[in-house]
Amino acid sequence: MKILVSLVMVLATFGFSRLKLFMKSVGTLYFVTFLSGGILLGLHYLFEFQIVSKDPGQYAGINRFGDPVSWIFVMIGFPLAWQFSKRTLEGVEMTKLTHEQMVSVSVKISDFEGTFHGLVDSGNQLYDPITRSPVMIISLSGGETGIPNDMLELFKNPDNLISQEVQPEYSWTGRMRVIPYKVVGHEHQLLTAIKPDYIKIVQGENEYHVKQGLVSFTFQQLSPDNSYQSIVHPKMLTGIPVQNAS
Repeated sequence: MKILVSLVMVLATFGFSRLKLFMKSVGTLYFVTFLSGGILLGLHYLFEFQIVSKDPGQYAGINRFGDPVSWIFVMIGFPLAWQFSKRTLEGVEMTKLTHEQMVSVSVKISDFEGTFHGLVDSGNQLYDPITRSPVMIISLSGGETGIPNDMLELFKNPDNLISQEVQPEYSWTGRMRVIPYKVVGHEHQLLTAIKPDYIKIVQGENEYHVKQGLVSFTFQQLSPDNSYQSIVHPKMLTGIPVQNAS
């Protein structure tokens, strides 16, 4: 009868179009019910109390009907359990999606060479307006070994490239490109990008050697948990991959 009631509930709510879709809706009902019920049951037993008295009849009425806060707990706790499970499942889905977009990035510029965890971001649409080379963003938080001091100062204060009337000769002047870009609240901004010796991107079993690509450095942390240090342009993974030796 309980199973029959659940089938009628789903049928009355969503109707019937295909058997597979109908059974999927029934499975979702049971999943949400057991997930939320498990959370409530665990919390209920965690905070449950039983009144013990020398006089058995003194609190018999309260104990007979269970914990006096249980029904209030269910009414308040079920929406909270539903929100908790919903947000947790969304977080798991986002973590899975982020993990599938993670790559390993190796960059070499003169004496500087580094390997970073990267995130392929479809929202990154930075291009060099002249060569149409895609631009990758790399955070140098703790990984600036091998970069000349004058370039580090420029990356820390990129406005110096515009504010100074006489531009000094930087160590990587021959590699520098100025990329215009726009962000929310700022119409016109300029980004300093560098032409590297090579860019190698490893995604799973595929290895990509980017022939035309630029790298822009920043000292801002790109990920709150530091799970990635670079934002990779999606066009950098559109070439023909080279199979790893493994």
